[in-house]
Amino acid sequence: MKYFVFSALLLIGTASLISCDKNGAGAQPLVPATLGVHLQGGFESDWVVVSINDVGAFQDTISTFNVLGVASVFEAKLSTGEHSITVQMNEALAQTESFPLTDSLFIGISYNMDMEVFDFVYSDEAFIYD
Repeated sequence: MKYFVFSALLLIGTASLISCDKNGAGAQPLVPATLGVHLQGGFESDWVVVSINDVGAFQDTISTFNVLGVASVFEAKLSTGEHSITVQMNEALAQTESFPLTDSLFIGISYNMDMEVFDFVYSDEAFIYD
């Protein structure tokens, strides 16, 4: 009998986790998706930290390889839904963007020296560097 009650409670708990989001409303189950982050133009021996949903995902000193237009590339596995990405450079300039993730998504991030901001480009396909 204890086993039956425990199994029933486990089943109910699992079903509620799948069917409710953090607001208690109905939601779809979490589906994994790939986020590709491409740090592209404008970096020149800069210390760059990238956080996804306020969790550190990348940190390194990078420089753009101008022939290809890319400095560094990394991937993150996330669930579908709303996310945020924060880019910080040289422990000073920081910028945050929010984005929906429904499937694989690629974000190209470049530093615009003239405006002193980061430019974000979103694509459903990977960036190609020749």
